[in-house]
Amino acid sequence: MSNATPMSAEEYDAKIEKTIPFYTEFYKQTIDLIKALEFRNAKWLDTGCGTGYLISKAISLDGFDEFQFVLCDPSEEMIAFTKNTLAGNKQVLDFCVCGSQQLMYTDEFNIVTAIQSHHYIKYDDRVIAVKKCYEALKENGIFICFENFAPNCEQSKSIVMNRWGRYQSKHGKSDIDVKTHLMRYGKNYFPITIAEHFRILRNCGFRVIEIFWLSYMQVGIYAIK
Repeated sequence: MSNATPMSAEEYDAKIEKTIPFYTEFYKQTIDLIKALEFRNAKWLDTGCGTGYLISKAISLDGFDEFQFVLCDPSEEMIAFTKNTLAGNKQVLDFCVCGSQQLMYTDEFNIVTAIQSHHYIKYDDRVIAVKKCYEALKENGIFICFENFAPNCEQSKSIVMNRWGRYQSKHGKSDIDVKTHLMRYGKNYFPITIAEHFRILRNCGFRVIEIFWLSYMQVGIYAIK
């Protein structure tokens, strides 16, 4: 694949819920959090935008009529798909083929989101990616991310991986597909602990850091500049 997942852009949204529990809920919770902040005329950067599902959903809802959006992803395939999905929408200002660690914005956005994207990059690049997201935000802007996280010990990892495998089996994946996906841990994606997430965010300069979602091996965190 030309993106970091084992799925093409065309099949991603249809299949991802069979792989990650509560996946569409991540988007609902992100949008609900942003609504609670009561931004007006906000500018929103979605990095690691994938198929553009999050922004497509936001644009379809009341309360986002005056928002402006920029979408970035390191996959040309994903950006091409997203451009087609959002073609002609005047709220979308730009698309960019780049990862978070290549972002070149400074003090420009009220909101930066990164949903299930930074765990695909290794630790040093992840630090750079988060710093770039911080720099892209205006003062009091919010960074919202969902990521696979690493359990604190091997026993905890064994338990949650067993649960995750059982979830995938119940949702129609074959034993081989489940095993293949679970073996991607530490090879195709690189989880870090929640404590490490907080440490990176704090070192980048964020003054408020909170968890707002936790399930299986996925965590939702917001941080305010």
